[in-house]
Amino acid sequence: MVSGAEQIKVFKPDVSLITRTIKYLPDHWAFVPIKGKRPPKTGWQVAPRASKEEIINLIKKGERLPLKYGSGTWHCYYTGFGLRTGNPSEGLLAIDLDGETTKELYFRYSG
Repeated sequence: MVSGAEQIKVFKPDVSLITRTIKYLPDHWAFVPIKGKRPPKTGWQVAPRASKEEIINLIKKGERLPLKYGSGTWHCYYTGFGLRTGNPSEGLLAIDLDGETTKELYFRYSG
């Protein structure tokens, strides 16, 4: 029988890969630290733009965030970064094409 502690797998982001990758991205893009696929911090949609160095530091060290329910805090370890599109990234538009059907439709209607 496997104990609970042995069943838990902790995901550690590849900080060196993230650091190398983010350096090549434009400085005017609005990056957001994420955990999994979502930003755990409330208000991320309107937060001031974080620098690449701030994002890297948050991924390396995490930060304390307030609990959603009740009082207190928890230490959030981020797993990567996302990107705010539109005005926060000076008009950046992202199109997510999932699957061959969507690609066909995109090319058909975009000319």
